[in-house]
Amino acid sequence: MGTKRILALQHTPEDPPGLVLDMARKQHIQIDICTSSHEPLPDVLYDYDMLIIFGGQEHVYDENRYPFITKEKELTRKALARGLPFLGICFGGQLLASALGARIRRLAAPQIGLLNVHITDAGRRDPIYTGMPAHQLAFQWHNDVFDLPQDGVLLATSQGREHQAFRFGPNAYGIQYHIELTPGMFEEQLSDKTTRRAFQHKPETYQHIKEAWRTVYPTYEEHSRIFLDNLFRIGQLIPARSPIHDSGRYRRTAQ
Repeated sequence: MGTKRILALQHTPEDPPGLVLDMARKQHIQIDICTSSHEPLPDVLYDYDMLIIFGGQEHVYDENRYPFITKEKELTRKALARGLPFLGICFGGQLLASALGARIRRLAAPQIGLLNVHITDAGRRDPIYTGMPAHQLAFQWHNDVFDLPQDGVLLATSQGREHQAFRFGPNAYGIQYHIELTPGMFEEQLSDKTTRRAFQHKPETYQHIKEAWRTVYPTYEEHSRIFLDNLFRIGQLIPARSPIHDSGRYRRTAQ
């Protein structure tokens, strides 16, 4: 069996693959990173076993300003038509929803910070959340949210009833929250002047995140790694897990 390959679409240096890259390397999966806002996208995906699209500062509906968004949607539809395993994170999750015809809506105010994500009944039955608790603390930073596409399965929500995760078909996932952040990425984001300006109307939120992230990070990282491990197994990039290896992990119905 040859080396498995992931095509990862990154939009800015501030949004690198982080834990996704680390997990892929540990599993000896090759990950090719394309900065799609500056580099040409491949016309076909025959050389790849999974497509992952990361976050970005653009809006999915700004295709006139950013033509690469249209190209990403086309590539996403090709991946879906081929049945290629897919993960979209934040902007990438919105792009998947949009490619499937769902509406992307602008929020009245940005959603930034450490927020609780609630796994739905369908999510607790889905293999992507195997070994995970029913409630998770996640990091979010977005101005837009996605409606659920037709035939999409809602897997997670937040307290404000925002859609946080969905599945389309057997192996295409879109999530609104971030699972890829490393400690270095947290540090860089929180020390950036642009980040501080984004919190100018809620300085207490910025201070809370700055003080809290180190405390919650071990759990955040554990959940992220379990999610990615599940994703790689669903996509058959690594072997399926035997039941004995699930001992000691979270039960799906854990609170």
